[in-house]
Amino acid sequence: MRIRHIAAGVVAAMALPVLALGLIDPLEGGMALLVAGALVLGTWLISRVPVPRLEWIAWLVAIVVGVLTIALAVTLPEESRSTGEGGLLSLSPWLIAGLVSYETAVLATIAGGVQYVVRLIRAVAASRPVRPPA
Repeated sequence: MRIRHIAAGVVAAMALPVLALGLIDPLEGGMALLVAGALVLGTWLISRVPVPRLEWIAWLVAIVVGVLTIALAVTLPEESRSTGEGGLLSLSPWLIAGLVSYETAVLATIAGGVQYVVRLIRAVAASRPVRPPA
């Protein structure tokens, strides 16, 4: 069981940089979040250590908000998408709200990922064989 927990900890640690790529934007970052979700699922299948609610709920929210933000950006008329001034503040307030919500959900997912790595490290520490004193 100890080797499974160590392997799961390595996979979970590899998922953290992939989660950080999710901060790019909903389009490219959403793909990184899907890959990170597959890594976390693999980690859970290896270790059977429960995934923290903070991670999987925030991940699901980030995916849904990202899809809705992309759909909003595509369906808004061009005049409504931008004020023409340039920069982030030139975007529609609805798009800004969607992007901020997406970034917040990704940050919460990263926090849940760190919590999961800590949980796996504790599982490794708890699974150490106890040797009787010599």
